[in-house]
Amino acid sequence: MKLFAEMYVAFILLGWLAQALLFGVLAYKLADKKAYFRQYFWIGFFLGVIGLLYVGFLPMGDTAAYEKARLLDQDIQQQDEEEDALFVSQDAGEQIELDRQVKDATEPVKRRTTKKA
Repeated sequence: MKLFAEMYVAFILLGWLAQALLFGVLAYKLADKKAYFRQYFWIGFFLGVIGLLYVGFLPMGDTAAYEKARLLDQDIQQQDEEEDALFVSQDAGEQIELDRQVKDATEPVKRRTTKKA
């Protein structure tokens, strides 16, 4: 009987989490269409249907400012990706140089043989 009660509580918590995620995503998508930012996910997550209704009744946001902020965010992400690629290529170049130096240092020194006349 105790196992049944524990499973019941687990299913109740999983159900609540699933509905909270669902309403959070719906509120986020609706706020995004109305040119609002990401914090409305949490309103939908914690308030459920009430939060979704709240976001639904919000007036349309300032789309120009929202688009400007979205483009700025995309530019920042693109710059971060370019910097990451640059660091990776620099690291790869340094690794190739180190590999070449190690190879040069570990190759046996070839002795020249001279012919005596």
